Amino acid sequence: MNPAGVISEAEKAIGSGLGPEGVSGVLPMLGSPGMPACLLEEGRIYSEHLPMADILGFTLEQRCLHFLRDALDRAPAALIYSKAASRDCTSSLSNGRKGSPGP
Repeated sequence: MNPAGVISEAEKAIGSGLGPEGVSGVLPMLGSPGMPACLLEEGRIYSEHLPMADILGFTLEQRCLHFLRDALDRAPAALIYSKAASRDCTSSLSNGRKGSPGP
């Protein structure tokens, strides 16, 4: 699958409500090793160990989204996907100027 297709599939998974099963499905699409959903349900992200976490709290969906974002930041494929997204989305970023990135 090309990078734009991967991004599109990941967006669909995230947009339909992201849970542990969704993260487990998206990780391999991004070239990251898979992770069993049960670990995502039980595990906690770094932010949950900071003092404000007791006050703010995290839902399971927020935890999954943070985990997915952190996994993407650490995946070697992230360098390729950012270029693919900028090429495929130029029309939405160009403020009407086709083919040129936005400000």
